[in-house]
Amino acid sequence: LPNDLVFKIIDDESAEIGESLNHIALLAFIVMILVFIMIFVVQRRLLPSLLILSSVAFSAVITFNLIYLLKIPLNMLTLGALTMGLGMFVDNSIVVFENTLRLKEGGMESVQAALQGAREVFTPVLASTLTTIGVFFCFPYFQGRLRDFYLPLAFVMTSALAASLAVSFSLV
Repeated sequence: LPNDLVFKIIDDESAEIGESLNHIALLAFIVMILVFIMIFVVQRRLLPSLLILSSVAFSAVITFNLIYLLKIPLNMLTLGALTMGLGMFVDNSIVVFENTLRLKEGGMESVQAALQGAREVFTPVLASTLTTIGVFFCFPYFQGRLRDFYLPLAFVMTSALAASLAVSFSLV
């Protein structure tokens, strides 16, 4: 590079991203507490509430690992996608758990209820998750700056939903 070449920072989003990360961490903590309280109020049992709470935590960790491995930039759109994903983490786990609990309360053994309960709801949970993921299939066809901005959002949302699906059928 020539010696007289000068680089100037035109736009620095690092402070905003730092604030957003702090806000998302606080939001995630509040959401996890609210999820725990709501599930505990409905179930009136500590262990099922902790199980659903742990599925949210595992889904978030898997999503962050996928973001890191895919080298997806953290910006306002991807952080927004992650925030939306936090709300969706719980859905699949609750459906699988509730069906398993129904079978267990019907007299089935725990292991058999877990296997049968997951098997019974696999297709509907998979279909609902894939339907949501399908919304993002058009994003790779965007052109120019639109693609640059929105493709990472699609990857984050798809990663979050896939992680939620995997955790709901493996952990729960």
